Amino acid sequence: MERFNIRKISRQFGELIRVEWGTFWYATLGAVLMNFSIVALVVPYRFAGAGLAGIALLTRYVFDISPAWVIAVGNRLLLAWGWRVLSPRFVLWTLYVSLLSSGSVAFFELFSYPVLANTFLAALLAGVCSGIGMGLVFRVGGSTGGTDVIVVAAKKRWGVDVGMFSFYINTAILFLSWFAVDLEQLLMGGVLLYVE
Repeated sequence: MERFNIRKISRQFGELIRVEWGTFWYATLGAVLMNFSIVALVVPYRFAGAGLAGIALLTRYVFDISPAWVIAVGNRLLLAWGWRVLSPRFVLWTLYVSLLSSGSVAFFELFSYPVLANTFLAALLAGVCSGIGMGLVFRVGGSTGGTDVIVVAAKKRWGVDVGMFSFYINTAILFLSWFAVDLEQLLMGGVLLYVE
């Protein structure tokens, strides 16, 4: 069993950034865009979410806990588990994106944003921003963390279908939101997830 060594990981990540400068910028832009969408467009409308971000939104709506904390703790636990199964490159880029996600959510929470009168338009815009952000991160071989880590590890270990497994996890989390949001917000969360 490989021991979790923070110095070794830091050196590996520093080397990775030096070699993959373009990946660094795509991953950074993607994470920032995705998290701006969460803070500026999803939280103000109390849209339901999916994945770890959906769980983070639920804790925000029910317990008023910042999504930044839930994302940070959840991603650390999932990446520590995934370290044994997934490639170091994937884990390091996912770790970078998840750290940046926690920080950017906390940063974007410092500001107020205009509220659109049309909730459907807000859901579409949130889906487009999140989708572009996630697409940039996935394009360079990383992930946004959360349930993506579970899905990729399950595919590698047991050969599960990524699309269906991800769909089941995200649908379950989306429907858990039923207890915290009303039907319109749940449906708008579904629109957001579809557009993403």
